[in-house]
Amino acid sequence: MRLRLFCVDHRPDGAINPLGLTTVGVGQNRQPGILHDDVGENIAAHNPHLNESTALWWLWRHPEVRRADFVGLCHYRRFLLFRPLPDRRGKVSSRLGGVFLKPSLQALLPRLPCSEADAAAVLEGEGTDGILPVSGWIHARGGLAQAMLDNRFASERWIAHALGLVREMAPACADFYEAMFRHGDRFYPYNTFVARTALFERMCATLLPISLSLSEAWLRDPGAKVSWREPGFITEFLVGTYWRWLEETGQARFSHCQCVAFLRNGHGRWYLPFSRWGFRYLPDGLAAVGSHCHRWLVKARLLPHP
Repeated sequence: MRLRLFCVDHRPDGAINPLGLTTVGVGQNRQPGILHDDVGENIAAHNPHLNESTALWWLWRHPEVRRADFVGLCHYRRFLLFRPLPDRRGKVSSRLGGVFLKPSLQALLPRLPCSEADAAAVLEGEGTDGILPVSGWIHARGGLAQAMLDNRFASERWIAHALGLVREMAPACADFYEAMFRHGDRFYPYNTFVARTALFERMCATLLPISLSLSEAWLRDPGAKVSWREPGFITEFLVGTYWRWLEETGQARFSHCQCVAFLRNGHGRWYLPFSRWGFRYLPDGLAAVGSHCHRWLVKARLLPHP
């Protein structure tokens, strides 16, 4: 089995990741010695509002870079922990949302099971078509769209516009998207995944033209706020929902692993499983309370826009 796991990093001074993964520089990261998403056919200019989706586009359009049976993507501060699900669910840290560690995690990260070899071991052991983070539960009525509205990820206008583009450009899965965006309770977050190359190419060919069309329309709107990055957040929900569509229609089978997230400064002071808010690993009742408190803090502008 050949597997390539890429790490996206937008920091202008970002260090080469200590896991030995292949770094793809996006945004302001144009350091020597790494790949860059502005070489050859690219949409790198859209990175300020499409986030890591510009790296997805670049990897899709440059198959010579990824030559492998499986392709994976992670972020400089979000890594899949390639451990079997039962081993994680029994851990106190998984249930309580994280533990406070020493100021530097630089030495810890290489010891976490986040490497290509660890991913290959999970795929070979479970015989699946890829690996996804444990699904994120949406504690809000109104599905994924309401969750995006509550957290100020996107406005109703652009959510509806994206669903219209799905209906027009990917009709085979349009009904599923409509149901999930209006009534769904979970999706796979972060654009973090490992998938068979054929599935990766199919996902990109289906969704990235939609994402680019959404981005171009959004930029033409004089009221668009670039700092809100609405096309990027909507694309994340489109990609996460696509993997679920493949699962639920029996077109693919995935393993599910925990995702470790570090704070904004890269390898900072906190280790939080799956989400920097952590509450999503609390029991359902407490998780709902944490989710509602977070939405209120964002709406009241006591927390910054993500």
